[in-house]
Amino acid sequence: GKQAGKATEENIDPLSDPFSSFAKAYFRYRFGLKSFKQPGHLLEPLRILEQALININGKADPNSIDNYILDEAVIITKANYSQARGYRIGGVLQKIGDFLADKRLTKIAPDWKNPIKRPSDTTRVGKEADDRRNQKMPSEAGLEALPEIFIKATTPYEQLASSIIALLIC
Repeated sequence: GKQAGKATEENIDPLSDPFSSFAKAYFRYRFGLKSFKQPGHLLEPLRILEQALININGKADPNSIDNYILDEAVIITKANYSQARGYRIGGVLQKIGDFLADKRLTKIAPDWKNPIKRPSDTTRVGKEADDRRNQKMPSEAGLEALPEIFIKATTPYEQLASSIIALLIC
């Protein structure tokens, strides 16, 4: 059988019709809006959505995408991806649901929000966030060596690299 998610050597089955026609049209629509940088970020959620349709209805008919199908897609996502990747996939699934509702393309318009929470490591405030930032900082010895590196740079590459570092520190 098919397995949702990233295409691999074992998983190169094309999307089944009529879902593949919908996926191509949606891909083209989003491409026209220039709203994604990597096709895989859109293809993975579409494959997961197709699998959810097959799991629930036995066939991949995009007209029957509703909240229940999107919930099944989240179950598949949580079983196969990290929370960070799952959060992003859930966001794309929400956009697909919003698109279907806005264009009135389904029997029951999805009214669905991504239930996968943003991973806690992306929190940007608080003591834990401060500690994470401090761990990424260079050591005191490294910072103290930078002026010496800047002064001793002789080749154009060394001068360019040390100048860039000096500007970034400012």
